[in-house]
Amino acid sequence: MPVEPNEPVQLRALKPEDVRKCWGYLRSNLERIRTKGPTDWIPEDIYSEIMAGRSVAFLFEIAGNITGAMVTTGRDDTLHIWVLWENSGRVADVMEATREMARKAGFVRGTFETQRRGWEKLAPKLGFRPYMWQVEV
Repeated sequence: MPVEPNEPVQLRALKPEDVRKCWGYLRSNLERIRTKGPTDWIPEDIYSEIMAGRSVAFLFEIAGNITGAMVTTGRDDTLHIWVLWENSGRVADVMEATREMARKAGFVRGTFETQRRGWEKLAPKLGFRPYMWQVEV
């Protein structure tokens, strides 16, 4: 979805009633993400966490067009991005808008976890560094 490069990225936090209204959009993209690699969640887990107030869903908008979304969870002083998708090609701008939102909300760091290989190159360019190693026991 091409958008003007000078248009700012807006993050819109969704209230629970808004999540219900756009659940079709959210759920279809959550399912799409699940097909790209292993996850330990299903869309209904995310819906439940949002409706219980433990997570927040955001829409990304550029020039009035929805270009993606994310679901976040606060972990003490850390904003954890549970899931994110962005379709305008402006992921760096989306991440900067997310950082600004997190700073204003009082978080001091942001995290995410993924097994998708593409993030190995992109995440460092956005200022992320590895923080977790895992082993099955």
